Amino acid sequence: MDLIKNCDRYKNDPESVHELANLIIEKRKSEESQQLELEKIREKSKLDLEIARIRANDKDNNTEVSCNDSSLDSLIKSIRTHLQ
Repeated sequence: MDLIKNCDRYKNDPESVHELANLIIEKRKSEESQQLELEKIREKSKLDLEIARIRANDKDNNTEVSCNDSSLDSLIKSIRTHLQ
């Protein structure tokens, strides 16, 4: 911080230096937010893929899982709500 305060540009125009610093901070926050959102989307995609695999496996085995389907649907809704 002292390095910035001792800089000629800061001494001549401290407001623009503060503005630049704020822009950098906002950009980093935005990038972090976008990264978190991307991670949520990836996790949701993984869960959706796993659910699709489970359902495909159940169909291949020709098992009746009507009560399990409702439980699975409840689990899916719960996970999606949690991810949002």
